[in-house]
Amino acid sequence: MATITYIAKRSLMAGHVEGEEYTFEVPISDWTPRPRRQVASSTSLSGRRFERLTRIDREWRTSTVAEDDETKLAQLEEFLDSVSGGETFEITHSGTLRTCQIDGDPSWSLVNSVGFYSVNFNVREFV
Repeated sequence: MATITYIAKRSLMAGHVEGEEYTFEVPISDWTPRPRRQVASSTSLSGRRFERLTRIDREWRTSTVAEDDETKLAQLEEFLDSVSGGETFEITHSGTLRTCQIDGDPSWSLVNSVGFYSVNFNVREFV
C-alpha cells in the first residue's frame, strides 16, 4: 500500500478543487528500484575510456493492483494528470516518504473484461 499526496491541477474529479492538496491510498503490486547513472564519458586515442559521474537518479517502476472502483480510478487519473507537467508529489511506500516526479508516460492496462484496470508508471525521486 502506498500513500500519495499531490496538488490537483488537471482532470479534476467531482468535488475536488483546483490547487487543493489531496491524499489517497493505492495498493501497489510492483515497486522495483531502477537506479540510473548519469555519466559523461570520453575515449582517448589509445582506447582508454574515462567516465565522470554526474549523478545517480533514483527511480522505481510502479504498478497498481487491479482496481474496478470508479472513484479510485478517477482519483488515479486526476493524480497522474495533475503531475504530468513535472510537478512533484509525495509518496510513502514501506514507511519511507519520498518527493518524486513522474518519469515518462503512465500506461493503463485492462486486466480482464469486467473492467479491472491497473496503472503502470515510473517515479523519480526529486532531490
